[in-house]
Amino acid sequence: MLILTDFLGKGSSRLCFKHPTEAKKVVKIPSRFKEADTFDREIRAFYAAQSVLNDFIARNAPRVVDTNLGKGLECDAFFDDDGSLSKTLGHYSENGRICSELAEQLDFFAYNLMAHDLFFYDFNPNNFVVQITNGKKRLKYIDMKSFCRYKGWCFLKLENICAPLARLLTKRRLKKLFRLCGLKC
Repeated sequence: MLILTDFLGKGSSRLCFKHPTEAKKVVKIPSRFKEADTFDREIRAFYAAQSVLNDFIARNAPRVVDTNLGKGLECDAFFDDDGSLSKTLGHYSENGRICSELAEQLDFFAYNLMAHDLFFYDFNPNNFVVQITNGKKRLKYIDMKSFCRYKGWCFLKLENICAPLARLLTKRRLKKLFRLCGLKC
């Protein structure tokens, strides 16, 4: 059992802690009881999207762990060259620093989703981090909870019924993300 003490931050549905024994990992704990049910789906989503989104997601698959706070999801952490935790895309967009390098990567991320029928329904600038390695910014997507693939296992099963509608919904959510980041779609 992992004893979590170093709190890093809070998302909309999870608390994030520094992993007590592995420096390059974090543990996400659900802030709501039912949220732990999404762990298995998130792990399956990682494997389903890994070949397409390889450059945009963690290198290692997340895994479920037992902690002093209940079940948690152990995930890769993203650090910058200086050793600090990578900041979110939301941080960069709030400060007006979405450079062309990040805009191109976000555009390529969106292209890959649409070209491969990878349907996500929850885009938020804080679900991306910007990792700075060797002076270059690399966009990373850190929240696989809302993933669905054509003939997938989504809650609404929208992509099973009507893939064009699922594609339209994903496209609209991507446009909203671009607007939130101050970018043109």
